[in-house]
Amino acid sequence: MKNSASSLLIAVSLALSGGAVMAQQKKAEPGKLEFDTNCAIFHGENGKGNGSLQELLRVSPPDLTQLAKKNQGICQPPGCMT
Repeated sequence: MKNSASSLLIAVSLALSGGAVMAQQKKAEPGKLEFDTNCAIFHGENGKGNGSLQELLRVSPPDLTQLAKKNQGICQPPGCMT
């Protein structure tokens, strides 16, 4: 009986501590999630045009950091997709 009570206490403690860790994690911003899902494979995680699949394109993907820099921090069409 003592072992089952200890096991239950350990299980409950682990369950509660896991919830606390998940509550502390930041939620990803929708724009970052969109970029990571659809753009980073070509533009790279840092947006510099060096993604893992960029060699499959006929035209090299632009360096998004430079597009934004030239437009006061905003990346707009035609340089960026909407």
